[in-house]
Amino acid sequence: MVADDVQETLESLAAAVGRGVSVDDLDGRVIAHSAHGADADPVRARAILSRSVPAEVGEWQRAHGVGAATGPVRVPANPALSMGARLCVSLLHRGRRLGYLWITEGERPLTPAETDRAVRDAATVAALLDEQDFPGPSSRSRRVLRRLLTGDRETRYEAAAEMLARGLADHDRPYRVLAARPDVVTDPGQAGTLGVTPAGVGSGFSGAGDGVVTSAADLERLIGGGLRGPRVPAAYARIDGLTVVLVPEGPVAGAPPPDRAGRGSTWPGVVPGTFPLGGAVGVSARHAGLETARAAYREALAASRAVAADPAIGPVAVWPEVGVYRFFGPSAEEPSGARPEPLALLEGRDPRGVLARTLEVYLDSGGDAQATAEATHLHRTSLYYRLRRIEEITGRDLRDGRDRLELHLALKLARWNASR
Repeated sequence: MVADDVQETLESLAAAVGRGVSVDDLDGRVIAHSAHGADADPVRARAILSRSVPAEVGEWQRAHGVGAATGPVRVPANPALSMGARLCVSLLHRGRRLGYLWITEGERPLTPAETDRAVRDAATVAALLDEQDFPGPSSRSRRVLRRLLTGDRETRYEAAAEMLARGLADHDRPYRVLAARPDVVTDPGQAGTLGVTPAGVGSGFSGAGDGVVTSAADLERLIGGGLRGPRVPAAYARIDGLTVVLVPEGPVAGAPPPDRAGRGSTWPGVVPGTFPLGGAVGVSARHAGLETARAAYREALAASRAVAADPAIGPVAVWPEVGVYRFFGPSAEEPSGARPEPLALLEGRDPRGVLARTLEVYLDSGGDAQATAEATHLHRTSLYYRLRRIEEITGRDLRDGRDRLELHLALKLARWNASR
């Protein structure tokens, strides 16, 4: 139900900013609100109980320009009305104003990051409300993807069956999940340029809000850059302020087949140079079978967060390639017997663990080749040979500080897991 999705979005936003959140329609009727908080002032409490905003409060809000605003507006406190300060974000979608999202601020205004989150979630709410006005098969596609990625086990099973029945996934075709942050929206009127619209990701192309893209061009506009080999239709959804897309993969001419982990910093699906600098798009590893879709979604979220935190690895970050940031994401939830990749790659070629032990001594010594040679009783030539083999097998460069850190953490995490 759309109402459930709106409520979920409001509760998530309220928890993130620590304030009460409500949504009014254009006539001042309260149509949704988060649970009461300590910040609730008398005006908010009365509006929620009566399901409408008092006329004098509405006049005060309109006097500060909320009716024409396309961005966030701060409405100051009015002691005469027993009304605290609040932030208003207009609910805009496909050129239509659908209502207003309100956040009680009181004496502590929201931070810029919290305001950005409010704008993203307002875009999600606007799209959901517009979907409610114009229901159809495409809106169901959005909800089925959300259920597939975030539902409980039974819900995910049912959603997977529906995805297959609708032709949005295949039993025998691999796929990836992408998570795009809203600052990578491409202005549909100027292909290849960076732009942000009040309605959020996907608001500028034909069929926006439908939950399914049916052409490669629309997919590019949706995520802000080009992909090679995607298969459409592809389902997408707005989840927690991000645009999430499940992209079935097709063959890419001239591209080598990915290994089992989907590694390769130049993932053949990305068209170089088409994603804007400063963007943050996370891409999961290659998956086969919708039973792992939630894991793919978590990988995409973690990769998106990694590139947002460290733009040097972006603007597109593929989960198996985010280096040390893998230890802060889904890999941290692996069972104790799991071997962190890239150690699994080493073990596949060196089951006796000789290379792993040499690598650990080398990293423990701070990269001191002489100390490592002495500790391992190796001639320097033999040590250098082993180090070159480690680089070849893992795809890491021991001259790169990030790669050394990733390998060192992987070795210590393996020891940690083995000690349970």
